[in-house]
Formats: sequence, C-alpha cells, structure tokens
Amino acid sequence: MKDQVLIATGFNNQIRIYLSYTKKLVEKARLIHNTEPTSTAALGRLLIALSMMEFMYKDAHFLALKITGDGPLEYLIAESLKKGTVRGTISNPNVYLIYPDSNKLAVGKAIGKGFLTARRQDKKGANYQSSVELVSGEIGDDLALYFHQSEQIPTAVGLGVLTNLDKSVKEAGGFIVQLLPHTSEEVIQALETNLTKITSVTALLEKNLTLEDILSLLTNNNYQILATNKISYYCGCDKNYYQNALLKLNKETLSEFLSDDTTEIVCEYCKKKYLFTKDEIATLINSKK
Repeated sequence: MKDQVLIATGFNNQIRIYLSYTKKLVEKARLIHNTEPTSTAALGRLLIALSMMEFMYKDAHFLALKITGDGPLEYLIAESLKKGTVRGTISNPNVYLIYPDSNKLAVGKAIGKGFLTARRQDKKGANYQSSVELVSGEIGDDLALYFHQSEQIPTAVGLGVLTNLDKSVKEAGGFIVQLLPHTSEEVIQALETNLTKITSVTALLEKNLTLEDILSLLTNNNYQILATNKISYYCGCDKNYYQNALLKLNKETLSEFLSDDTTEIVCEYCKKKYLFTKDEIATLINSKK
C-alpha cells in the first residue's frame, strides 16, 4: 500500500474521517534522525497526525504540532510547509522504553508531562496557536483533547507505529474521526461501539487491511470517500533559506563566524549540511546597514 491520506464521510454524512498510511514516510524520518524504537514511534505518531490535519484547513499556508514534556524525549515537532508533505525533528532520538506489562513502546512515559501546541498560518499571514496540557503523552489522546478544547469538535484519534526487530518501521498509520454538528445519538453510539473494537491501528495493518477496510469497520460499511491524497516526508530547505536566517543575526554575532574558514549549518529536519565560507559571511555582514 502506498503512503496516502484518505478523506471520507460516514453514516450518511454525519461524521468526517481522515485515514493515513505512512510506512515509508515514518521510515524515512527514522533513517534521517537515526531514532531508537520509542523515539521512532513518538515522532512517527506526530507526523501521522499532521499528515491528516493538513487536509483539514483549506487556507493553511503552514501547520505545525509541537510536544514538549519532562520525559527523556524532551520535545518533538512536526511541520507541513507544502500540502501533501510533512517533516519533523526530535530532541532525543535515542529513547527505547517499553511498558513491562504489555511490551509496547512506552511513548507516554518517554514524553512525560507537558503540552501539545498546534500552530497554523493562513495564506494571508494570520497566525493561530493553541496549547493543551497532555493527558497521556501517547499523542492520540492528547490530540483528541486539543480538538475538543481548542476547536470544539468531538474527535477520536488512533495513531500507530510498529517497528521490526532491526528497528525499521513495519507499519505506520492512523485515523481521525470527527462528529459533525448534526450527528445523531444513534450514530454516536454506533461509532463508539466500533471504536472499542479497534484496539490498535497497526494490528489491523499487520493483517493487511487497507484504509478502506478500516473505514468500513468504523462506519459499518456506510461511507463515502471524498478524496485520496499522496503524502510524503519532504523538508524543502535550501542554502538560501539559511542565508536569510543568518541575515537576521546582528553584525556582532555574524562577525564571530569569521574566526573559522567555513561555517556549517545542519538542517534539523533533514540533516543536510550547508557550508558558508568566510567570504560569504563577510558579504552578509557588509549587506547589513
């Protein structure tokens, strides 16, 4: 199955559903950041969530999710700068914790107590930001709370990343289900019943269920697909981006870089390296008034 985001309605247009399959995307993130399994699962879940959220806002020019916690992961960020793409970074890629009773990756324990912050900029440049306190650190529950508190939309979220013994990504995907204003009590009860039957997104993917199969499980086969979109991990950085970043520094700070023959900047999202020579730094200094 190719990486994709499926958008649909269910129960005769009474609920809105986003489904995501992102195995290649999360594996690329793992390779870039060289993450251990729990770090992979945490960053992967955040990327999966954002991969669906970016199709919720038609006017969004930029969208980001950030989690900060007091656990060993410290912080993780997912961003979308271009529709159909996401990128991310993580403070500590070396976390490998499991829950002894279930042997599952302990994402909540690795994140700890903290906050989830969502930030969005529309095409006119207006910025929107909202934060919620983490309820579990497992990311899905925290995102559901965000939608309920910040956007007043009753929402169910399922996110999952499963790793192989060699630490590569075996399966990755998720869903976001939202009630529409006219959702009947009967539909709410049916949806709640169906959600209790889905204990793990990756367990369904392991059984080779497609996104449409999962959609059918959620809606009792009562759904309409509105769109299917490609999704991928893409940074989009270039040297000009970091040159502009350097120009935001004052002359005194830029002058400190002249003590080295070259200044190296490493992109935190894709790990690509950009080198600036002494002459290039001097040119930047001279360009400032």
